[in-house]
Amino acid sequence: MNLKDKLQDDTLDLSMSDLQEVPVKDIAAVRKASHLDLSNNRLVSLPRTFVTLTHIVKLDLSKNQLTELPENFGDMRQLKYLDLYSNQISRLPLSLAELKNLKWLDLKGNPLSPGVASVAGLCSNSKECQACARKVVAYLTDVKRSIDEEKQRRIEAVAAVGSEKDTAPVKKDAKKKKKKSENKDNKSRVDKENAGGPKPEQQKTNGHTATSKLKSRMKSSSGSALETDGTTARLCKNLVRLIFWLTALSALVVLAYVTLPLFDKQRSDSISDYLEVQSGQPVKYYQQIGTKYLEKLIDSIILWNDDLQTIARDFYTKYLTPDSSRSDL
Repeated sequence: MNLKDKLQDDTLDLSMSDLQEVPVKDIAAVRKASHLDLSNNRLVSLPRTFVTLTHIVKLDLSKNQLTELPENFGDMRQLKYLDLYSNQISRLPLSLAELKNLKWLDLKGNPLSPGVASVAGLCSNSKECQACARKVVAYLTDVKRSIDEEKQRRIEAVAAVGSEKDTAPVKKDAKKKKKKSENKDNKSRVDKENAGGPKPEQQKTNGHTATSKLKSRMKSSSGSALETDGTTARLCKNLVRLIFWLTALSALVVLAYVTLPLFDKQRSDSISDYLEVQSGQPVKYYQQIGTKYLEKLIDSIILWNDDLQTIARDFYTKYLTPDSSRSDL
């Protein structure tokens, strides 16, 4: 395809070209094109290099099969007009908040989350599409700010815990130094008292006293060691219990979240939208996968049950049901 033949004034018209991928390098070479029309194609996704088309001011991606936009889409800061009508987009990247020059946005015909859909509005005319651009950028800016503040709080909390750990060894060293100095003072005082030389009776008494002190110290040290081992064992046991219950609780929460669409689809979508906004992750996609596997598991259990019933029925008929000859006897 010769793209220069598709260029009219400042508009590069690639609509209805049956495109499955965007020729980014070829489009980047056409620097005169500030309006890019990629509507009515078969595009499923855009490459990350798409944002290198920084000279594009007006972009038409309507009537494709796009499921999402690249996470770095906000790098196209010169973009003023964006048409995403009739695609399969359910979530918008947070970087879209960087498009401060965006004046026109159409999101009709997309399975948007309720939160984004309520902000975007109907966009049934030019005025509403202009309001859609302004409100969506402001909404994503607030969401991005909330996420950044939460990350900052977590970083500060981790830093505070680290500083406490750093100061603990310093305090221990100070205590050790103080104890060493006290031991030295006691030793020097004892040396001064024994400078004249102890008497034989005093030597015997001192030797007996030293032996008894040594034995008592050994007993106390062994007792403290046993006590320390018992405390460590209890701590390990409680830690294992805590990990077990946390794992079990997490499994129950995940199971409840996966099974929720089977009972209350509307509430499940609301919870998924909230989690996607707070975490920035495709939570609904993960839920759909989990629900699909759960349904397969339920179907498999039903099939296994039917097979077991058939096997049991055949076994009973073949081996346990009395035949006609036995009944005659």
